[in-house]
Amino acid sequence: MTCIAESQALDVSALRCPVGAPIPWRGRDVTLIRLQGGVVRQAKTPDEKTRLVDAAREDALLLAAWTGRWSTDVFHVCDEARDELIKVLA
Repeated sequence: MTCIAESQALDVSALRCPVGAPIPWRGRDVTLIRLQGGVVRQAKTPDEKTRLVDAAREDALLLAAWTGRWSTDVFHVCDEARDELIKVLA
């Protein structure tokens, strides 16, 4: 199923980058989502998240969905947050 054209740029400016946020990256209540080359993948476990981030190219869009106490928030995993995420998953 194709939802958007691969060449279409995505504007994530309305999404927060979670740098320094107390997100429990290793927890199952955080789902990572990668959009890359027209393919969407998700990861829930620490091992899946590590593989997903390791396979992400420079042009990949990484998102994190975190089910908090009152709602589910979606974040854009910017480069700085990605560095934090990699350290936590190591």
